[in-house]
Amino acid sequence: MSNLREFQQSASDRLDYGFLYADWLLDSDTIASSSWAVPSPLISSSPTINATPIVRCGRTYPADTATSVFVAGGALGQRYLISNTIITAQGRTYTRRIALRITEPQS
Repeated sequence: MSNLREFQQSASDRLDYGFLYADWLLDSDTIASSSWAVPSPLISSSPTINATPIVRCGRTYPADTATSVFVAGGALGQRYLISNTIITAQGRTYTRRIALRITEPQS
């Protein structure tokens, strides 16, 4: 289990957040479904599972091993918990969470 990471964005930002599950998945397992729990008044859009390999920090992650979602909105000064639950092709279920704090827009 990983530590809860906290991110910051302003209510006017629309930023993407995601998780890399490749290190948690067994060699032959992949993500079959992904659902995001994003509390109101945050607005989520474009939830995805990577359909093609992606490269992060010089490492290639296979298709169907990462998830992402875009998040916007929120109330200034509030902290929200956002969670992503995946079900793998082999039937495993795993949930990861992040915290998002809404701040003043950066100038």
